[in-house]
Amino acid sequence: MNKIISQKAAEAIIEISSATKEIQNFHEFPQIIELIISKQIPLDWIAMYSNSYSGKEIQTITNPDLTFNWNEIYSQAGPYDYFGACIQQLNPGGFLVNQDVVDPTIEEQCLSLDFAKKHTGTNHFMGLMGFKNLNQFHAYGFYRTDIKKPFTHEDKIFFSCLSSLFVSISNTLLLYLQNDFMRAGLDYLMAGEPIKPLVFDKWLKPVEIPADTLKVLSQVFDKTNYAKLPVEIIQWINTTIAPRGYIEPNTGPWFLRRDLPGEILLCQAYVILTPSKRLYLMIKIKYENSTVDFSILKERQLTNREIEVLEYLPIGYTNNQIAKAMGIKTVSVKKHFRNIAAKFGTYSKTETLYRALLEKHLIE
Repeated sequence: MNKIISQKAAEAIIEISSATKEIQNFHEFPQIIELIISKQIPLDWIAMYSNSYSGKEIQTITNPDLTFNWNEIYSQAGPYDYFGACIQQLNPGGFLVNQDVVDPTIEEQCLSLDFAKKHTGTNHFMGLMGFKNLNQFHAYGFYRTDIKKPFTHEDKIFFSCLSSLFVSISNTLLLYLQNDFMRAGLDYLMAGEPIKPLVFDKWLKPVEIPADTLKVLSQVFDKTNYAKLPVEIIQWINTTIAPRGYIEPNTGPWFLRRDLPGEILLCQAYVILTPSKRLYLMIKIKYENSTVDFSILKERQLTNREIEVLEYLPIGYTNNQIAKAMGIKTVSVKKHFRNIAAKFGTYSKTETLYRALLEKHLIE
């Protein structure tokens, strides 16, 4: 029997290790692990527990397809979670099953279990400690709903084989969550964006450099590969964004634009200050429809700089954004617009844009 269990554990370890390398958003982790482990032993759902967001309040992450919101439910039951308190006393890699530590005759020890059974239909619990220090921890909960299927001795052998892998994953995952520019908030900012952001810490050490983003950059910029950023991006960071070698609060945003046939690749850099006062640099990479080509307006005596400033109007840039994108001062942008308006006899940017489009049409 132990040989069979060990074989199942080995298959799960190989599959989990492979899946972990492919995950770009660790909020997907519970769903993936749930799928893999349930191939080997009965398992209905899992949860990840972490106090890395605030240091005190415990946050949970589960499969988003569950019919209940465990994070919301656990926020009510957490303060009375005797079983969870026992898990928090474990060393990394240690695990417990609820029937081994919870006395069913003591009401206080059963409160959270009864609460979970009422709201999720869960009857059996196993907890595993992944990461732990004086201030933080990251743990896992494994759950079964069938009252006739408690965790067995064979299940414990199975999880003992996987425990070191979960410890290793937790160390990586804690760093991921610990960089509390808030994954949920970052995902919200990137909603609908086909390309994930580049993220650096205050000292410009990479925190998140997605392979698919590097692939896109390699198709646009020269001298790059999947292991490093393009030279032009690095120069932009080092000379424009962080000339002192680190990012500073209350600076930015910055814009870098690359014109392509029919579209623009736009790099937008922002400094993010987290609730714990940590600074991060986030660079969003996205495509936009190409702006209008006003180069033909040289015939109307517009300079190259005036044409470049004008081309930001159709995509809705403000004076400050244009200044950042062009690497000039906002006052210079305003001066260029005054000169353009004087040449066209207009009085506002909207009127100027209309006149520029009309002049372009007349010349063509």
